Amino acid sequence: MFTSRIVHPFLGWLESWSLVIASILIIAFEVPLVLRNLQITARIIGIGPGGHFFENANSWFTDSTGGITGSPGFIGSLVVLLVIGAVCVLPTRTFHRVVTGLAAFGVAGFVTMFIFGLAGDEPVCVRAQSAPVHGRRDGREDRRLRARPTSWRGRAITF
Repeated sequence: MFTSRIVHPFLGWLESWSLVIASILIIAFEVPLVLRNLQITARIIGIGPGGHFFENANSWFTDSTGGITGSPGFIGSLVVLLVIGAVCVLPTRTFHRVVTGLAAFGVAGFVTMFIFGLAGDEPVCVRAQSAPVHGRRDGREDRRLRARPTSWRGRAITF
């Protein structure tokens, strides 16, 4: 609106259609992202309990090439589009509450994974992964070799 009144009506029209195309492209990006992340999350969850349900998560919405195809992919895409559409038509205050709640849920999930991830690591495994492959087990010899200059001599700057 401001562009069309200040500069030219054609530029305002161009700007509005650019926003429409950008919105459609963002939605087209979100659909496969959501569906593939659901599959990945299910595979990660399936590491613990196992079972047929989670082991076949790779084929829930995609074929062997990773493309979202078939009826499950189509239905999953429609569900994602309906959720995006439902959030878009919310009143302004409700929209902001929903988006703020989703952001808080994301941050809480990150913090929870960080805390329980650290608590779940066994110190023996952490030490085994950070131990040097060669040299002494505690790595002192490796640090000594890396700290010793071999062919470079430092020179003082003189004017």
